[in-house]
Amino acid sequence: MIFGQESGLGGLAHPKIAMEINKFWDKQRFWWWLSLTMAVVYGLLALRMAFDGEYVVQDDARQHVFWMERFLVPGLFPGDLIADYFQSVAPLGYVKLYQLGAILGISPLLLNKLLPLPLGILTTILTFRLSMRLFPVPMAGFMASLILNQSLWMKDDLASATPRAFVYPLFLAFLLFLLEGSLLPCLGTIILTGLFYPQSVLVEAGILTLRLLWSETGFLRLRKRQLVLETGLLKRNGMFELAGLVTALGVMLPYVWQTSDFGPTISLAAAKELPEFWSGGRSEFFTDRLDEFWLSSRRSGCLPNRMAVACWFGLLLPLVQRYSQTFPLTKKISHDIIILPQITITAFTLFFAAHILLFTLHLPSRYTTHTLQIVLGLAAGICIAIITDKLRQQSRQGLIISGIIVTALILYPLTVSKFPRPYYKTGKEIELYQFFQQQPKDILIASIAEEGHFLPTFTQRSILVGREYAIPYHLGYYREFRDRTAAVIQAQYSPDSAPMRELIAKYGIDFWLLDRAAFTPSYFEENEWLEEYQAKKFPQDEVVMTVKNSLATLQRGETPALSQLAAVCMVWENDKFVVLAGECLGK
Repeated sequence: MIFGQESGLGGLAHPKIAMEINKFWDKQRFWWWLSLTMAVVYGLLALRMAFDGEYVVQDDARQHVFWMERFLVPGLFPGDLIADYFQSVAPLGYVKLYQLGAILGISPLLLNKLLPLPLGILTTILTFRLSMRLFPVPMAGFMASLILNQSLWMKDDLASATPRAFVYPLFLAFLLFLLEGSLLPCLGTIILTGLFYPQSVLVEAGILTLRLLWSETGFLRLRKRQLVLETGLLKRNGMFELAGLVTALGVMLPYVWQTSDFGPTISLAAAKELPEFWSGGRSEFFTDRLDEFWLSSRRSGCLPNRMAVACWFGLLLPLVQRYSQTFPLTKKISHDIIILPQITITAFTLFFAAHILLFTLHLPSRYTTHTLQIVLGLAAGICIAIITDKLRQQSRQGLIISGIIVTALILYPLTVSKFPRPYYKTGKEIELYQFFQQQPKDILIASIAEEGHFLPTFTQRSILVGREYAIPYHLGYYREFRDRTAAVIQAQYSPDSAPMRELIAKYGIDFWLLDRAAFTPSYFEENEWLEEYQAKKFPQDEVVMTVKNSLATLQRGETPALSQLAAVCMVWENDKFVVLAGECLGK
């Protein structure tokens, strides 16, 4: 908007100066490149962390990427329950992307570190374009992309380069093509979403359904479907959405019919009987606090955790629109803005459906946390642009204040602890990793030490169990995993050597990794996994009872058989860990 009137400039020296400021404020190229610059800066900060050492891995990559080393080394992780399970649940498109990288000579773990930067840039480009579609003011596009970027880099969604990292560019592309009426690209994004993050296809299908039923004269009135031939182009009214729904159905049907070797999906009743799903558990879901359960919990709550504070400006957009006479820039808001409430309605509908059908639709939070960040980011960018436009028209002071607001939002990450926060984990036991790397690739390691979680990633060797891989949503996998966990704990702390020898013989364990402090009662508080199973709520649970009995053994002063054999069977040691030979222990 041009505000060249002297009365509106509050004493600015000359109307031409105001016009030049105004042109700068509305200059699309400037805001476009500034948006991309901020995305690159955030991505490079994370990239620096990713390469801050030889043994650095993103937290979730320890689950979702480690097994992909099979693409480079055939026969790796032979007969490995953990590797086979995580390979089975990986979406096809995600797998093929990493496989393509391996064909080109890029290891999966390296590609995992490189992907977040281009994903962040693509997300920024699509956010800017979508914002301009909703509200053709370049500064709003910048603010929306900036706020969304800040939110994404305050946690590890993008940084993980796991399937959920692809939600943002794919969902934004779907929205953009939908609003532009680009049928084939829109259908393509639906297919890609199904290949990378199938849950989001349900959100896209819900939005298409709402748009099919939405009309200007009322909600849930089926719009007329008609084809109109105009200027040689076939235009649609409802057929676009129907085509999208048919595509979404086709994408989701294979998942409905697909049977898993690791099924069935855990039921609500079964989940309530496992300490893993309660406070302090590996997959914490249930809690006695209703506000936490419905709002802030990572798995059951509807709100994103760790969002840029500016996101909450998005809640003011309806109020700003209501007072359009006070905020004249609201006139530029497109009718396409209706997509924001449509996304929100769909997301919350699926959120409650997922709660009702636990855990058939997996985790309820997956339907709201990703989408609400996008909705609030776009709405906040528009709202801030409208408010700052009003301020800068009022007076010189208002112009200064609007500049301060923009600057403050750009500098906001400086006030955030640990920004960006990509959750990269650094392995510190380099000599331990090197020892296992020198062993045959088909070895199996038993351990309940927390360091054991790094071994599949940094040594490419199989472990029998590890807390990082204790994912309880498929009973065919988790029953076996849980039985192994109880057996390892019992074998490690039993005064009788029989459980240890039986475990070694059953699974063919080659090495046993021990913390030097493993045979002290305090270790049961220091070890996060053991501490998890000291839940008083489940006294009859198999693993809980095993942990309780093991702790009681140490407290009574009894010596575990494994401890007695440590000096005899040790093949490697340092000041923190001891590695024992399975063959020696088995004898």
